Amino acid sequence: MRSLTILFSLLAMPWLASCDFGGGGSSLEDQTLVRGNGGEPGTLDPLLADDIHAFNVLVDMYEGLVAESANGELIPGVAKGWSISEDGRTYTFELRTDARWSNGDRIVAQDFVRSLELATAPDTMAPYAFLFHGVETHVVAESDHELEIRLSRRWSELPFILSMPIAFPVHPSGDRTIGNGAYKLVSRSPGGQILLQKNEHYWDTERVSVGSVAYLPTSDSVAEFNMYRSGELDITHNIPSEMVQSAVAQHGNEARLAPSLALYYIAFDLTEPPFDDP
Repeated sequence: MRSLTILFSLLAMPWLASCDFGGGGSSLEDQTLVRGNGGEPGTLDPLLADDIHAFNVLVDMYEGLVAESANGELIPGVAKGWSISEDGRTYTFELRTDARWSNGDRIVAQDFVRSLELATAPDTMAPYAFLFHGVETHVVAESDHELEIRLSRRWSELPFILSMPIAFPVHPSGDRTIGNGAYKLVSRSPGGQILLQKNEHYWDTERVSVGSVAYLPTSDSVAEFNMYRSGELDITHNIPSEMVQSAVAQHGNEARLAPSLALYYIAFDLTEPPFDDP
């Protein structure tokens, strides 16, 4: 059964849509989940990504120290657990010994040290580096599988930040097509489909049911919704606001209503008229 995800929120955008599909008797392992993804991702570099279209793909390709469950709770990711000092200024993460990159390389604590340093380096110009502003962080690999993050002050938001793409590890080679998540990149066509396939090196691959995921960019929400209705998409979260009520009425138990916290904004080019006039 296909699933339609609709989000009710004044400022809303889903991070990851859920779906039920797989009718017809064939194994989920042999099927491809086709997702409408709104616009095309600007980049699949987790340090430079700044749009929801990229985030949707990156959370399948990568995994941070901390992950997010289907109901929005923070859960262990590459770190199988962590502890916090009494003063709240030191976090110690124990990494999984079976965590690997999609090419089979081992993931070690130093990968996170290097990646977090890159994320916050001025030369990287990471759009979400500002999340670390105001708190001095010192990241230390105590061993291959123990990572310590020391803070200049108590910062309870740290685990949430570590679940975001800005804190995902990047491969030492610099190749951003090598991830560490449940899926690995197979192909990307400019302006077209992004295809991911189950990552056999993922530490929890036995629980990954669907064999592959295809993301289709669409610039028109009405067109995407019509693609869903015609069976071209298995899932969509891009529902025209004027069609939400009819979508719920027509698709019944395929609809999923979920809140999401996000921000829409409009940027003006101050170098062009009429905005160039101070």
